[in-house]
Amino acid sequence: MISEGTIQIILAFGEKEIATLKLFNLKIDDGKHGSVPIICAVSKKLVNDMLISASAYEILLENVQLFNFEIQRDFEGTIKIKMLILERKRKSSERKQRTRP
Repeated sequence: MISEGTIQIILAFGEKEIATLKLFNLKIDDGKHGSVPIICAVSKKLVNDMLISASAYEILLENVQLFNFEIQRDFEGTIKIKMLILERKRKSSERKQRTRP
């Protein structure tokens, strides 16, 4: 966690506070996705929940979408490779059959 400065925040009932900005590596906890660096305002008055900005949430979602795209791309690439291997085997088999007496 790295300190990135301070920001004035307004709490739920209008009270103002100077909060420290900290850099956290956050991730969606599903065992699949890596972390994304997100700057958050830290306040001792938020003891149970952590608030993140809409843009931080969007960054986390983009990380999920990028991960899913990479999986899809890898899957499609694997299918294409398997199809090429099967095609080569088929052509090789046809050549062998033509050369046999």
